[in-house]
Amino acid sequence: MKTPLRSTATCQFQADLYLQLYRMEEAGLSAQMAVGLLNSPSKKTSAQFKLFLKHLKSGLSITDSGYKSGLFSEFDRQLLHAGEFSGNIGQVYKQLSRFYAAKDIRTKQLNQNSIYPF
Repeated sequence: MKTPLRSTATCQFQADLYLQLYRMEEAGLSAQMAVGLLNSPSKKTSAQFKLFLKHLKSGLSITDSGYKSGLFSEFDRQLLHAGEFSGNIGQVYKQLSRFYAAKDIRTKQLNQNSIYPF
């Protein structure tokens, strides 16, 4: 069995990804259609989106597809699995978007404070 790719995405990328998935879920788009609409200027993430869509088309869940393509971390996978199982995946996307956006802000503030400590 192939091991999933490790997620190396930035917090801002993750926040944007989950916000887009949340909005498309709220609009009633299927998982395959939503992932098909995602795009990225980065060659690496563009390839990950293609792999994500390939896994979805093969019948894997959105959680497993995102994890195996390297877009979701293990932490994300567990939360999204619970959201899929409960039927509230849209709310999990929204919460993950907020989590990663806040983490991105904290990271930037920490970096800024370490450059100019006084």
